[in-house]
Amino acid sequence: MNLVQVGVWKSDDAFSDFVKAQIGVAKILLIDPLSQHDELVERCYDGIPYEMVHKCCVGKVESETIDFYCSSDNGGYGAVSSTDPRHILKHGVRICDQLQVEVVLLGDLLEERGLKNIEVSAVDAEGKDAEIIMSLDLNKLNIKFITFEQIHVAAKECIKFLESHGYTLSKLEPFQDIVFEKV
Repeated sequence: MNLVQVGVWKSDDAFSDFVKAQIGVAKILLIDPLSQHDELVERCYDGIPYEMVHKCCVGKVESETIDFYCSSDNGGYGAVSSTDPRHILKHGVRICDQLQVEVVLLGDLLEERGLKNIEVSAVDAEGKDAEIIMSLDLNKLNIKFITFEQIHVAAKECIKFLESHGYTLSKLEPFQDIVFEKV
């Protein structure tokens, strides 16, 4: 069973709860532009092998670099970071830093790692969820469950895209976000 998460932050979420409840996980791929919470991620996944990809953000169009904005949180980066500064400001927090990060396509990352069959792909990319999901070539990938946040996204477009590829609205414990299952 292969599992993929875009937008890891501290790993105290439904994805890590799901991982811990599974037996026989072959590969876990975690993708987040920031590395400040690596120690928390390591503690969360103690004894569970995973690969962490940093210093890049997943987008719909590959480019060399993009501005990535972070909010502040007790001297470090906060819970809200995005390629869109307006997204951070909508949360009522201030921007404390602007970084340059490489933009990669999720499909390319998966292909480079030989991941075609994926049990769960969880996307929490602060407003970019729909465009990341819609950038996937779902004719080449076999992803059983795709989860994403229902807020901050062009959900209608994403839902139409998923339905056109044989996905239907579903439920997968412990996820509270939108879940689509390939039928």
